[in-house]
Amino acid sequence: MLTIRELTYSAIALRIFLAILLGGVIGMERGMKNRPAGLRTYMLVCLGACIGLSLGIGLYEAAIIGAVCIFLILTLLHEMDFKMRRNTKQLDTYIELKENVPLRSFFDFIRTNAFEPSNFQMQTEGIFDPEIIAFNVTLKSHDKNHDEIIRCLRDMPGIAYIEEL
Repeated sequence: MLTIRELTYSAIALRIFLAILLGGVIGMERGMKNRPAGLRTYMLVCLGACIGLSLGIGLYEAAIIGAVCIFLILTLLHEMDFKMRRNTKQLDTYIELKENVPLRSFFDFIRTNAFEPSNFQMQTEGIFDPEIIAFNVTLKSHDKNHDEIIRCLRDMPGIAYIEEL
């Protein structure tokens, strides 16, 4: 009977799988919210911790298995992570409005397009043109994906510059 507390190859593989699975659960939640560290990052962090602990106690075979898993995660899950970020319905943006465009016009536009703004923060550093209004804002949509949100914002009259953060 296999128990996870034994130091067999199958128990080590199970531990590594659990680290990947639990890191993936945390990363998937963050990836769906378009946060910087997502699915692969959290899988790699959890797996890296396993490798470090394995090396520290002399389980070199486990570290080698973990290193192979890292290679597989980096190569095979890249496309999945990219697609998950593209399908997110939440986007962190940096926006500059042209002169004579009131901030209220921006908020009217995003509410008309059914976006929910949050985390609004005005930017003053690095803005050399006093006529430009610059800010960061997180936008959430229930019916538009990542690319559709960007396209919609680019169509707004008065936006001088937009960048995804």
